[in-house]
Amino acid sequence: MRAGAVVRWSLAGLVLAVCVVLLVPAAFGVSTLLGPAQLVALRGVTAIGLLVGAGFVLLLAVVLRLFRLRIAWLVVAALVLVASSVAQVGVGAVRAIAPGPVDARTDLVMAGFNTEHGQVGDAEFVSFVRTEGIQVVAMPETDASRAAALQRALARAGLDFQRFGVQVGDSASTATSLLVDRRLGAYRQAQAAATTLGSVAAVPVDGDGPRFVAVHTNPPVPTSADMRRWRHDVPAGLSGCRGNAVVAGDFNATVDHAVFEVPDGCRDAAASTTSTATWPTTAPPWLGGAIDHVLATDQWRPVRTEVRDVGRSDHRAIVAHLHRIS
Repeated sequence: MRAGAVVRWSLAGLVLAVCVVLLVPAAFGVSTLLGPAQLVALRGVTAIGLLVGAGFVLLLAVVLRLFRLRIAWLVVAALVLVASSVAQVGVGAVRAIAPGPVDARTDLVMAGFNTEHGQVGDAEFVSFVRTEGIQVVAMPETDASRAAALQRALARAGLDFQRFGVQVGDSASTATSLLVDRRLGAYRQAQAAATTLGSVAAVPVDGDGPRFVAVHTNPPVPTSADMRRWRHDVPAGLSGCRGNAVVAGDFNATVDHAVFEVPDGCRDAAASTTSTATWPTTAPPWLGGAIDHVLATDQWRPVRTEVRDVGRSDHRAIVAHLHRIS
């Protein structure tokens, strides 16, 4: 084989290798690196990018063909890009439809809802809680004053919730609140693992009942400092899923990120039922990422999860129905 042919087919092989890595980045240890971490979070965007790349390669093949140059390697590369794009969409589609709800009664309903600085009206929030039968709601980016206003709105509607919260900075982005239905028993605030944007926990006063944790991690913004915080925060948030606990919030990570390694004795409710993108609301679900999660320890079995548009937040709320096993 001539040197030119070796170079051409090596480039085609490189395209194939990149596509495989983008499809299963965790298997190659790159899902937490700057670049792949952002791409894997948004498979729909990655799929579009691959299609655009295929179009560019085919255009290049047409131009080279006009000069009677060899283009077979470019056609193969374009086909690989198209197939990879379809595979990216397929992964999201399969997760959105399988395996579905299980046949068990619901004993607890917990929601994770990043309100984006409280961008939800009182009436909308009350309707959301009442319609979905929510008993616990974790609310990243919701400061004490907004959480208190929502608590009062619930009380006016005859829904009595206890409120807990933490704020680690000046902005509402660093505030996380947690509302717990009083019918679950009296709860008190407890310390949660430290995360950059604030996490809070609540435990039953008499020790009888699950520990609830609301989590908000640093996003994988493409800077070395933010990536470092993200790699710390996600495992820290997951560490709350131990003993008898239900954890919810904005983890800024999907199941494709190696850093989102669910601890033994804990399960991701959406991964056990259905997985639909929760961010951003400005894009269709197939284009976004499932970065909000509800997790529960082995005392709880996920029955089903649902994703709801509530208010003007850039996040959809994730609602998990759980069955008590023991």
